[in-house]
Amino acid sequence: MRTRKTVAEADKLARIIKLLLFIMEHSGVPEYSCEKSNHVYSFRQKIALLVLRQEERESYDRFCRKMGSYSTVMELLGLKIVPHPTTLSKFAKTLDPGHLERVVACFAVAVKDEGLVLAVDGTAFSNTAASKHYVKRLAHFRGRKVAYGKKAARGFVKASFIGDTDTKVILSLDVVMDHTHDSVMGKRALKILEEHGIKAAFLDADKGHGWEESRRLAGERVGAVALIPPRETPEGRKGSGRRRTKGVNRCKMKWMLAVPKFAFIYAMRAIIESINSVVKRLFGDAALCRLLATVRTEIACRVVAHNLERVDKLGLGRLFGA
Repeated sequence: MRTRKTVAEADKLARIIKLLLFIMEHSGVPEYSCEKSNHVYSFRQKIALLVLRQEERESYDRFCRKMGSYSTVMELLGLKIVPHPTTLSKFAKTLDPGHLERVVACFAVAVKDEGLVLAVDGTAFSNTAASKHYVKRLAHFRGRKVAYGKKAARGFVKASFIGDTDTKVILSLDVVMDHTHDSVMGKRALKILEEHGIKAAFLDADKGHGWEESRRLAGERVGAVALIPPRETPEGRKGSGRRRTKGVNRCKMKWMLAVPKFAFIYAMRAIIESINSVVKRLFGDAALCRLLATVRTEIACRVVAHNLERVDKLGLGRLFGA
């Protein structure tokens, strides 16, 4: 029985699929990755299915079983048969992350042209959704003695997002599976913005990004003034209590943040924390893949799904011609 709620969800899903197909067409994503392939499923169709899987928060097997009931989605994507779960899982492993980066950067059309305020921050995803009992039994079979629930089955995933503080749309991301510093990941995300020609007026970040080089790269790559509180270093003998700020840009930042205008702009840095929370609550806080290549694809697809949700909610689909 089709209720008003299910009809609204179907309409929303149809709008999201149309918008995603339009963005992929105009962001340089090819229709087919190889001319000699069997052309059963196109490159864009498989990317759309990966994003839709994150939207539905299902495993490959359960998602492909449910695809048969998505007649509207099958028609919009031009699919005649439901793909096998292995088709999508192998495609996620071989997908070049540059394609998804272009799709994410294409959402810059939805943000304003002048006075853009960006914010950057890192967040961690659990690399397993295992229960405490599973972790305990896994440690037992591996010959380890760990406390109940104290040891993770696998490590964690760290992601760095750069988002627009006005529309809450993510424009760049970087994903690693080790203890990389926030400033290093922020530089990589800024490089992606530079490659796609995205400019900004201000870049808000916490003290973790407060290196002198990070402030310089923000101006060189995206033309933004980096609003980052400076760290103070000890001066004189230990315990004297005297502290000083080193670096030209850091000293300049001390008096800039004392101005109410710049202090208000920096206060919008908290919005990136909200963006991180929304991505985790809507699409899960655990990366279920094992390899770095598939983890990057999984997190990038969640970012694309999040941006589609924001554009649809704000009614900005007309900017993309959808």
